[in-house]
Order: sequence, then C-alpha cells, then structure tokens
Amino acid sequence: MKTIFKSALVACVALTTMLAGCSKEQGVDSTGNLKTVSIKISRGDITKAPGLHVENGDEVIMSEGALYFTEGTKITRMYSIVPGNDATIEDGTVGIDALSEGLPFVNLPEVVSDVYFVANSPIGYNVADITEFHAVTVADLGNQRDVADVAIYGTSNGLQNHIVGEDGANDTYTASIEAKPIVARFEIGSIVGNYPNDIEDPTNPAASRIVTYDLLGIYVDNYYTNTGLNGAKDEGNFIPGTNLAVDYPGTHSQYLMDNSSESWDTEDNYTYTPAVEIPEPGDGEDPAEAVWGYNLLAAADAAPMPTIVVKVENVVVLDAEGNEDTETYQDVRFFTVRNIKNASGAIISNLAQGNVYRIVELSFSEKHLTPNPNVGLVDITVDVNIMNWVSQDVGYEF
Repeated sequence: MKTIFKSALVACVALTTMLAGCSKEQGVDSTGNLKTVSIKISRGDITKAPGLHVENGDEVIMSEGALYFTEGTKITRMYSIVPGNDATIEDGTVGIDALSEGLPFVNLPEVVSDVYFVANSPIGYNVADITEFHAVTVADLGNQRDVADVAIYGTSNGLQNHIVGEDGANDTYTASIEAKPIVARFEIGSIVGNYPNDIEDPTNPAASRIVTYDLLGIYVDNYYTNTGLNGAKDEGNFIPGTNLAVDYPGTHSQYLMDNSSESWDTEDNYTYTPAVEIPEPGDGEDPAEAVWGYNLLAAADAAPMPTIVVKVENVVVLDAEGNEDTETYQDVRFFTVRNIKNASGAIISNLAQGNVYRIVELSFSEKHLTPNPNVGLVDITVDVNIMNWVSQDVGYEF
C-alpha cells in the first residue's frame, strides 16, 4: 500500500519539531533529562505519472519511511512511518496521517541533537548511523526513474530556538526539516525544426529552412549514475558526453534516452511530440501535458546541468531558390544543447533537488546540425517555473 506524501515546498516534507519536558510514557526509563519532540508534517497535492509534466503542487508518493533522532549522525531512536493515523508510537511505528496533525515523541535521550527523515529508501531503514545513507552508491539512478517513488531525504541541521524551561521543566527547542526528492527532473515538451519559430524569415542567418526530418533519438549526458541520499558523489559514477556518434545509441546514455519511434508522435515529420496517453482531467483540473521526462540524481557540490543530444537524419531543407534540398543533410546529424538559461537569461549551472526543468518546445535549424554529438553546442534559455516539485519552464537560445 502506498500513501500519498504531500508537500508544501518542492515536493518537500516540512517537519517542525518541538523539544519539550519529560514524561514517563512510551515505555522508556525516565531517569535523567529526557526530551519530548512534537513533530508535524505538512502535506500538499497528488503526483502525476511518469511521462506527464510534473506541475506545481505535484508530490512524491511515500510507500514507507522512517524518522531518526540522532546524536550527530549516531541514531539514538528510530520510528517507522506507515500508512494510516496510528498515534500510539509505543510499538515503534507511527501513521503518516497522525504526523500531519502534530504528534509528540516523549522520553527521547538528552543527547538528541538532530532529526532526519528518509522515505522510499533504496537500502531499507535498519541502519546504525545516518552516514550509511550517505554512501555514494546508495541511490542508483535506475531505481529513481518513477516520479512518484523517488527517495526523499532531509535533516534538521541541529536544533534552534532554545528556551530555558521553568519550574523544573526541560529546556525546549525547535527544528525544521526540508526533505526533498533526491532527484531533479528534466523535461522536453516537443522538438520542432522551426528555429526561431519562423521558417519564412531568410534575414535571420540561423533561421530554419527545414521542411521535414526524421527524429532518431533524444539523449541526456553529464549525470551521475549513483549518489548518496544527501547528494554525496564519486566522479567514477559520472557519465560525460562524448563526440562519438557510435555512443548514440548504445550504453552511453543508459537510462536517459528515447531512441524508438514508439516514443514519439508526428503528423508531418516536422513537429515531434511524446507518445504518452493523456488521462482525462478531473473536475476543475487542466489537461495534463506530455513530456519526454528524465530524472537525474542531484549530486551535492555543484552537480552539473545535463547536456541534451538530439539525433536526426533525412533532413530536407529549402535552398536559396526555395527548392527542396534532399541531399545536403541526408545523413545522420546531431544538435547538442549545452547551457540551460532561466527566464532572466542567467545560466543555470547546477541541478537542484526537487526541481523540474522543462523546455516547452525545443526548436532547431539546419545551422545547428553537426556530424557528431557535442560539437557546435547550443545554448537553451529555460523558463524555469519552480513548482512543488519546483518546476521551471525553460526557454532557450542558440
């Protein structure tokens, strides 16, 4: 059974913890200074399926999770989070619905200094130290492809707002966790040979003269195959782009490619769109939008933006006299998107966890085509709208 895990920010889990006085509940020896922690999890909207644009308010689904109270990274207490509204806690489990209302955890050791939240863990939850979640091989991109089931991770980074207790009561603290999906998502809404959206403009030296073409594949490079849940990385797990046509297709792009005609629709071999079935919208809902979507592990410390490589052939263009030229670009060609820019024109240099970067329409001209990938790179301006999965629609320029 899966529980919808809703969020208030970037498909995030917002946990607010309050440490308060002592209690003799929950079967714990109350000698010494103990702490009571009240936790509340905010919740948001429903996640759409892979293949559809991830919008503002979309969320990750939590199939299971755990809450850890730690001394540094050493775990002193762990509670399993399960579906339902069970608030008894004594058996070491707590219902996700109970946490949405706010729930006290009593008799926690005085040494507790941090709170961690993990959901949809790829290695389970029976760990002795939080650093086990930080190993650079814990998250495998192959297991993070489903938008609804990606791993979620967050930490309070200590306790704040210390208030000295009165009349023998324990001191109190607050702490907040912003737990995000460990991945970012890259989306493309369509590919069109119409740069800059006006085939009849011969005054623009880069204007497209394309009449038709065959789309052969979409590939994404510059990504990590494995990271820790906290984004810890190893450069040995990084897949860079190459200038070798033989790598596209092949094992080079691994999970991040669409290179089958079953992956797209077209009526005129000029505009290609994702072959995704769009469900009927519910009452008051806007229709979903189909995308080619790729989840990427958002590594810490300046994870690079992905590089998009598009492969085409049989490109027909209009020559200077307006006649169709079927030979110049007949063979396989590539165009490569290098820089992604936001609506203000600033280059987006790093992937951010929980962010969705969407290119609504990726347009190109024959001037951008090269015999090999990652040559003659193209800058794309991405209109990045940050959503609950934080989504950015990104426009682009060459």
